[in-house]
This record gives sequence, C-alpha cells and structure tokens, in this order.
Amino acid sequence: MSEKTININVSDLKKMVKEQLSFVGKRQGDKQGNTIFAGVTLSSTEEAILNKAIHGAAETFASELSPKITIYNESGAEGTLTFSTYGLNDAKAGAVENIFTNYAIAYIGKVTLGKNYPELAKEFADETASYLESAIKLAYSIDAPSKSDKTLKDMTGTMYNDDGTPFRGVI
Repeated sequence: MSEKTININVSDLKKMVKEQLSFVGKRQGDKQGNTIFAGVTLSSTEEAILNKAIHGAAETFASELSPKITIYNESGAEGTLTFSTYGLNDAKAGAVENIFTNYAIAYIGKVTLGKNYPELAKEFADETASYLESAIKLAYSIDAPSKSDKTLKDMTGTMYNDDGTPFRGVI
C-alpha cells in the first residue's frame, strides 16, 4: 500500500497561527473603530492551549478522512498523520498535506476566537469546512492508471490471496 506521512510540526503551526491572528487583528476593528489586535494575539499563557488545539485539529482531520488516514500518532508536542495514497499522484498527495496545514490554522483560529469574536470564528469555521471538503474530494479521487501497450497476455507471475495462498479462481 502506498502511504504518505504528514509531520505535524507544532512550533511551525504555532508560528503560522500567530501570524494569521496578527494579520486579522490588525485589519479588523471593533464597534468603536479600534483594531482588535490586542484581543486576538496570543499571550504566552494562551499559547499552551495551542498544543491541544493543534492535536484536536489533527484528530478531527483524521476522523473526517477515515479510512484514508490510516494512522495518527501524537508524541508530545509533535505528531504524524499517515494516509493512503493509493490512486493518487504525488502532486495530489502533497496537496492533501498543504490542505491539512491550512485546515489546522483555520481550526485553531476558530477555537481561539470562538468566545470573544464569534463573527471571526464563524469565518474560520467556514474555512475549516471548505478545507475538509477539498481534502476529502482530493483524497478519494483516483487517477487513471498510466497507459501501456502491454496486455494481460504480457503479464507473468502469480497472484496471491490476502492470506498468502496462490489465487486459483476466476478474475
């Protein structure tokens, strides 16, 4: 089975989330016209919840793409997602990895802004839904096999059942 592993680098994701929230905070205003920068940027104490949020994003992503995602490992601050790339070319497999990163950033934005800025949290929630939809469509699309001049007559070898015994039936 062909597989690809996505390494979840928590420190990189934290940095990307902080940049995203900073960007949003500088450009959004409250009812009085003040920027909401101070309210959306994360303090060092709030940063501790990011690990949980990142792993929550990974668990949700793995759950939504099951059974394509075959393994989710969490080891301390880092983690990995392993998914089946059967029928996917390298570009599509790489795109699933990029979608996960964007999904995680949006998921964390949704979680961190949920109580104080529900309108912004809704925008991030819409993004997470869009990223999940894209990931599911991509992960479950199957590319046609490459073309070849060979036919079944050119095939040699033995086919085996799942239990390892030679196949003796009709295809």
